[in-house]
Amino acid sequence: MSAIVTDISAEAYSVAPDSCFNHWVVFLQFDDSASAKGFIKVDMTPVLNNQGLIQFHHQPCDVTDTADKPEFRTGHPTINNPTVQQIYNLLTTAGQNNVTLDRYKFTEEGNDCAFWVVTFLERLEAEGYLAQGTASQVWGYMQYYYLDNASQGQVQAQGERQGTFY
Repeated sequence: MSAIVTDISAEAYSVAPDSCFNHWVVFLQFDDSASAKGFIKVDMTPVLNNQGLIQFHHQPCDVTDTADKPEFRTGHPTINNPTVQQIYNLLTTAGQNNVTLDRYKFTEEGNDCAFWVVTFLERLEAEGYLAQGTASQVWGYMQYYYLDNASQGQVQAQGERQGTFY
């Protein structure tokens, strides 16, 4: 977990063929000179009673080589050489209002992963790991849904797009 995270990307995945919104996740690209480059997928998904479950999935190869390709990707270089451990700690250590990013309750509709991703990016900015303005730029992209790396129109999600941290 001492590997340096060099890039952070927000990626949109198709939810269902007829949906007009995407599921958003974060990828941490790391470079460990002692081993190899790789990625860690950080995915907050709703489970029982819309409780969020954060999943970490290590991919030792280039994300674009996987069968599960994103519909849209926006990548951003890190600053100040954060390690995988530092970013993990940021997710699991209480910040403002004594909440952690790994404790999230989705709205009833469960379509608020974008809000979780942007909040995570804002925390990375506040820690000095991403350039200021990155989260708001990504939020702008999240107002549209994507197929094959092209915007298909504005998001048409039912209900709220903002869950709650606890």
